[in-house]
Amino acid sequence: MTEKLTLGVVTDEIDPDFEHACAVAAELGMQVVEMNNLWGKPADRLEAADIARVRDIVRRSNLRVDAVGTLAFKAVEFSKNPNLHTSSEYREHLETIGRAARIARSLAEVSDEPAVRIFSFRREPMEGLGNPSPILPDGGGLPDDILERIVGGLHAACDLAQQEGVRLLVENVRSCWGNTGLNTARILQAANRPELAIIWDIANDFVSCGQQYREGYVATKPYATCVHFKDARVVDPTIGLTAWMPIGQGAVDVDGQVADLVADGFRGPVLLETHWRGDGLTKEESSRQSFTGLLNSIRRQTRTVAG
Repeated sequence: MTEKLTLGVVTDEIDPDFEHACAVAAELGMQVVEMNNLWGKPADRLEAADIARVRDIVRRSNLRVDAVGTLAFKAVEFSKNPNLHTSSEYREHLETIGRAARIARSLAEVSDEPAVRIFSFRREPMEGLGNPSPILPDGGGLPDDILERIVGGLHAACDLAQQEGVRLLVENVRSCWGNTGLNTARILQAANRPELAIIWDIANDFVSCGQQYREGYVATKPYATCVHFKDARVVDPTIGLTAWMPIGQGAVDVDGQVADLVADGFRGPVLLETHWRGDGLTKEESSRQSFTGLLNSIRRQTRTVAG
């Protein structure tokens, strides 16, 4: 079954040294990497020499780049930006997308399709990174007036992406309006732009709504080009406190999601985004352990199919 899934990793989950992270990824049999922070720089801040180095490392490692990661729109609050299009903060985030898009395009020869990861504006009210925060079945909802503002904000970003010839991948995350799969799919449907796709994160959906993956997965399936895997558990349901876990040791139905991806013929990359850090373990050691959990899930599904 492993040959039916394209495996990869968000590189700084292994090491901020991109070359070492790629070496580990190749050793583990991965095929794809997502760039986030490299050599102490956000991916959108790479300079020409850095980009040439990335291209060389990826080619030598026999890997491909799935996306240039950014934090675009993740911290932008509508209450502080009542008119996005005159907001300096919003313009700064558009500039981030523009820089990342140009980098993604310059790496097109080592990518399947140049892409930039973005988010769907900060959910309000939300403290810090959202942990703890109330875990509600609908993720806290998505009011129509907020949806309209999100779509308005995304359209200018899509225009940029169209000009640069890249796609924008919206990742669902707890601290944003697109936190659950259902809410993120609503945003993509309402925006109705071919430049937009989804990074479906099964564990981010779980910590946002406390539900198992299937409803969110089905909703995002028409838009998802990539899947992030990690694991999580609820520590205190009264306040919504959660904790990241190594894959296979949390409450996320990894086996079910893997089985569905294979059954549906998913051809996008399946990327490890570890987040969990084991006691006394480095990022690399934690990522190796979590990746083993993902591989074990894939093998279990292999036995199920073979049986």
